[in-house]
Amino acid sequence: MQWYGGLGIAVLAVALLARQGLAARKLVESSGAEILASTSRIHARRMLAVYVALTIGAFLAIWAAGLAPMPALYHALAAVSTGGFSSFDASLGGTLPPLVPYAVMLAALAGAVSLPTYYSALRRGPRALWGDYELRTLIVASAAWGLVLSLWLASHGMTLISALHNGMLLAASAQSTAGFTTLAAVEMDNQTKAILILAMWVGGSAGSTSGGAKLFRLLILARLAQLVVRRSALPEHAVMEVRLGGHVVNDQEIVQAMLVIALFWAVILLSWLMFLAYGYAPLDSLFDVVSATATVGLSSGVTGPSLPVPLKLLLCVDMLAGRLEILALLIVLYPPTWFRKR
Repeated sequence: MQWYGGLGIAVLAVALLARQGLAARKLVESSGAEILASTSRIHARRMLAVYVALTIGAFLAIWAAGLAPMPALYHALAAVSTGGFSSFDASLGGTLPPLVPYAVMLAALAGAVSLPTYYSALRRGPRALWGDYELRTLIVASAAWGLVLSLWLASHGMTLISALHNGMLLAASAQSTAGFTTLAAVEMDNQTKAILILAMWVGGSAGSTSGGAKLFRLLILARLAQLVVRRSALPEHAVMEVRLGGHVVNDQEIVQAMLVIALFWAVILLSWLMFLAYGYAPLDSLFDVVSATATVGLSSGVTGPSLPVPLKLLLCVDMLAGRLEILALLIVLYPPTWFRKR
């Protein structure tokens, strides 16, 4: 279910965004085709081929790392789809062969890369991978969060090797929104949770199986901030454009990106207030709400069988809203979508 759910989201993203600006170009530029609805089926087939190839590669890598065939298959399906369910009680924190957690996490990061990027690399060569601005940002962000987390863990009693192991893997899991873990919730202090909250919120690339606000929206926000700073030093009538990956980002695309980010945080805030009303610890409840809305699955220990039913249902709504990026859910709930004059 995780595997075809991840595939469904990635393929639907290609089909549904076929007429929409920057995100559409990001999804279809790999084939050089025009941005037309008639091309969406072709792109969907290509994404299916890429997805299957990634899954087979992940399975072989995890199997070669020392896991038995069936558990290797389970983890390959969960990693590439960034679903994160593990067949082991301790997820990736148990007594596994040393290379297995790294193989699983690499598969998860591969799933967090825009699938058309792989097709582009197949046609244009490996240089197309590094030419993808979201992929570069994903690598830098994962490494940066991992380094910060490792240094923090090392400064609070964990050996350097253990800190690097747990810090890098946890950061990659949060950034890719896969949700695998190497530490139990009770082993995470507040600072570790705060770092992971930020990584989970950012998420992976557009057109990938990952959740979160998506890197390209955060890059648009960063470009806007840069534009405001630069404009202060330019003449009043100077014309400046927001560009990403060589493309001009128009006003409609900027508004849509900022709207999704705002709605994302609105859902988190409202859900968090509900948890606070039930008396749960602020940081722990925020961690679980962000994890659900970003479709990650990591938990601080709040989410469990004893969680009140209303809060369980609330987290289910958060996961649905996060996976559909909220706007789609609002459209479904908008009455004229169902009852309007034809």
